[in-house]
Amino acid sequence: MQSMFTDDPVMADLSGGYPTGRMNPADAEAEGIIDGDKVEIYNERGHVTIEMKLDQQIPPGTVQCWFGWRHDAFEDGMYSELIPALGSDYTLDDRSRKWDADVRAIGGFQPGFGTGGIGGMAGSWDTIWDCACDIRKVEE
Repeated sequence: MQSMFTDDPVMADLSGGYPTGRMNPADAEAEGIIDGDKVEIYNERGHVTIEMKLDQQIPPGTVQCWFGWRHDAFEDGMYSELIPALGSDYTLDDRSRKWDADVRAIGGFQPGFGTGGIGGMAGSWDTIWDCACDIRKVEE
């Protein structure tokens, strides 16, 4: 269902009315970001400009950006610019191949998990390994 109800005004209201991001307060302090600041999250693929919320539940070193919002809901850019295209052998590296081998060794692999049953590791898990981003406060 994921973004199925994006255009429902009730659901949009329940999710805050507009796209935001969340980060751990310790990371925010290190970056000079306070709750409600406008930030740009970026990498070599693209960027998104959003309001940042501080949240202890977000693990340090992680920035969370809500997905499902349409492109026109963002001031500039969009979260999907930051992630790789659908996974393939191109997105796999030694670290992701080791992780896959370790998961398979303990019996934790489920074919198609995360892909609706349409694939193995390539096309699902491999995309998590290459979403590194930087963040900076947007000066008004």
